[in-house]
Amino acid sequence: MFTRLTNSWELAKASWRVLLADKELLVFPIISFFASMLVFATFIVPMLLTNMLESLFGSGLSVLGIIVGLAYYSALYFVTIFANSALVGAAMIRLEGGDPTVGDGLRIAFKHIGSIFSYAVIAATVGLILNQISERSGQFGKIVVGIIGFAWNVATFLVVP
Repeated sequence: MFTRLTNSWELAKASWRVLLADKELLVFPIISFFASMLVFATFIVPMLLTNMLESLFGSGLSVLGIIVGLAYYSALYFVTIFANSALVGAAMIRLEGGDPTVGDGLRIAFKHIGSIFSYAVIAATVGLILNQISERSGQFGKIVVGIIGFAWNVATFLVVP
């Protein structure tokens, strides 16, 4: 596992160097940002217009609230992981001596869309579980969950499906 994390970290550093050298690849974080805003609007606007927020999350957590929360977090994780995968794919082409385009990165990410989706759902589920444990814990529990959450975020950031 540590070898995989080390390799992922090295890949992330190499991707960052390539990103700085190849400004065209900056489009992937921009895609991620705008896609995340679209996901946010897709979920929040209907909830605000229908006063659904209060019924979902107002008096404790309902089953529907859990489902909506999981769908929201999964969609956010998906667009982030998808854009990161496209960036890493394009960076790998650059590191192998090629001249990647945005389309190349997107094609690579689309080839792995099933894995990206599965990974996003797993990451979102873990995130929601940790959040719920933290909300129900005392101060010490919140610290422990915070440490576990930090470790999980580092691991999920460095692992590319």
